[in-house]
Amino acid sequence: MRPAFAAEPPQKLFDLPEDIASDFYDVSPDGQTFVMVQMDPLELRPLDLVVCPGWVQEMKARLAAAK
Repeated sequence: MRPAFAAEPPQKLFDLPEDIASDFYDVSPDGQTFVMVQMDPLELRPLDLVVCPGWVQEMKARLAAAK
Protein backbone atom coordinates (compact mmCIF):
# COMPACT_ATOMS: atom_id res chain seq x y z
CA MET A 1 0.00 0.00 0.00
CA ARG A 2 1.33 3.43 -0.97
CA PRO A 3 1.41 6.19 1.65
CA ALA A 4 -1.23 8.89 1.28
CA PHE A 5 -0.22 12.37 0.11
CA ALA A 6 0.22 14.82 2.97
CA ALA A 7 1.00 18.53 2.78
CA GLU A 8 1.89 21.15 5.34
CA PRO A 9 -0.26 24.27 5.64
CA PRO A 10 0.83 27.02 3.20
CA GLN A 11 3.53 29.38 4.42
CA LYS A 12 4.29 32.89 3.18
CA LEU A 13 7.76 32.93 1.60
CA PHE A 14 8.20 36.67 1.00
CA ASP A 15 6.41 39.95 0.39
CA LEU A 16 6.18 41.12 -3.22
CA PRO A 17 6.87 44.74 -4.16
CA GLU A 18 3.86 46.52 -5.62
CA ASP A 19 5.42 46.63 -9.10
CA ILE A 20 5.53 42.83 -9.38
CA ALA A 21 2.56 41.37 -11.24
CA SER A 22 1.53 38.63 -8.81
CA ASP A 23 -0.60 36.92 -11.48
CA PHE A 24 2.37 36.42 -13.81
CA TYR A 25 4.93 34.06 -12.32
CA ASP A 26 6.31 30.57 -12.66
CA VAL A 27 8.39 28.19 -10.56
CA SER A 28 11.38 26.30 -11.93
CA PRO A 29 10.94 22.52 -12.34
CA ASP A 30 13.22 21.87 -9.37
CA GLY A 31 11.21 24.26 -7.18
CA GLN A 32 14.28 26.30 -6.27
CA THR A 33 13.72 29.53 -8.23
CA PHE A 34 10.90 31.78 -9.43
CA VAL A 35 10.45 34.04 -12.42
CA MET A 36 8.14 37.02 -12.01
CA VAL A 37 7.07 39.87 -14.26
CA GLN A 38 7.83 43.40 -13.13
CA MET A 39 5.22 45.92 -14.17
CA ASP A 40 6.26 48.74 -16.48
CA PRO A 41 5.38 51.95 -14.65
CA LEU A 42 4.32 53.50 -17.97
CA GLU A 43 1.99 50.63 -18.87
CA LEU A 44 -1.18 49.26 -17.32
CA ARG A 45 -0.26 45.68 -18.20
CA PRO A 46 2.90 43.60 -17.74
CA LEU A 47 5.51 43.57 -20.45
CA ASP A 48 5.38 40.64 -22.86
CA LEU A 49 7.94 37.92 -22.29
CA VAL A 50 8.87 35.70 -25.22
CA VAL A 51 10.85 32.53 -24.56
CA CYS A 52 12.36 30.81 -27.59
CA PRO A 53 13.84 27.44 -26.68
CA GLY A 54 16.18 26.09 -29.34
CA TRP A 55 16.62 29.48 -31.03
CA VAL A 56 20.30 28.84 -31.77
CA GLN A 57 19.52 25.67 -33.72
CA GLU A 58 16.70 27.44 -35.60
CA MET A 59 18.98 30.38 -36.46
CA LYS A 60 21.67 28.01 -37.77
CA ALA A 61 19.12 26.13 -39.87
CA ARG A 62 17.71 29.36 -41.34
CA LEU A 63 21.21 30.66 -42.13
CA ALA A 64 22.13 27.37 -43.79
CA ALA A 65 18.91 27.42 -45.85
CA ALA A 66 19.61 31.02 -46.98
CA LYS A 67 22.97 30.09 -48.54
